Amino acid sequence: GGTSENPEIPSSEPETPVTTSATPSTASRRKCFAVKCRLLQAKGMLRKPMTCATNRNVCSGCCNEAAKQTQVAQLEKEIIQLSFDNASLAPLLAYRLQPISNKNFRK
Repeated sequence: GGTSENPEIPSSEPETPVTTSATPSTASRRKCFAVKCRLLQAKGMLRKPMTCATNRNVCSGCCNEAAKQTQVAQLEKEIIQLSFDNASLAPLLAYRLQPISNKNFRK
């Protein structure tokens, strides 16, 4: 016998848990549609998108590229903070909300 309607009699079939979530092997096979992969694919440098890294929504190349861009933005911010003191930047605050032309700004 296969399945039994009587709960007291155990069935001979092993019970396997039903999982609806994706396993790590299928999750890592998703295609990466991040900006870098889409640009490389549009240029013809990639025939198909790369597969996503494990537990990520992007491939390892796009993940590295995003990390580089974040580091560049942080370095630019630190350089600006170290290069200019508040007294030299104070006149620019007036023009932050009010647009001005380059010609009038240089006067």
